[in-house]
Amino acid sequence: VSEMLSRMVLAQRAVPKDGKVNYAYFDEELNRKYEENRKMCMEMEQALEDKKFVMYLQPMVDLHIYKIYSAEALVRWEHEEKGLLSPYAFLPVFENTNLMLKLDYYMWEEACKTLRRWIDNKLDPLPLMLNISPIHLNSVSFIQVLTSLLDRYKLQKSMLVLELPERALTSGGGDVLQTVKV
Repeated sequence: VSEMLSRMVLAQRAVPKDGKVNYAYFDEELNRKYEENRKMCMEMEQALEDKKFVMYLQPMVDLHIYKIYSAEALVRWEHEEKGLLSPYAFLPVFENTNLMLKLDYYMWEEACKTLRRWIDNKLDPLPLMLNISPIHLNSVSFIQVLTSLLDRYKLQKSMLVLELPERALTSGGGDVLQTVKV
């Protein structure tokens, strides 16, 4: 019975959220995908400790004057078996868990360290754009984390630009708007 319930829950989670189909079946493909995702979540904790998540900076260019004015902090995972993974390979697995929070906090700190290193080496720092996962918008604790990082690395608020995904604003309701105002 326990195994049947577990399979039912897996099938329930596999139902597309687009509303076109409102059912799913448990099959071996679903089970394989679940096991892959579970393994990836377990590996993620160790990968964070081992600093296997790497920040890449994508320059933002003003095409009117051909000058870089900012950079977006993007994450990649240096996976021991699979090589360099794009966020599309792992973010969907992490998005509805506290793993997403841990990864975001890790990346935000990496961005702050980079900015501090630029300043300490007498380089003119560019503001870095940080992605804010929708999971953060349900509480203001992420603002406390960002404020703490800014204080720890002695950075101005203007050095971090927060980027919100459109889906967070359209599905979050009034709480999201209140959080954004803070």
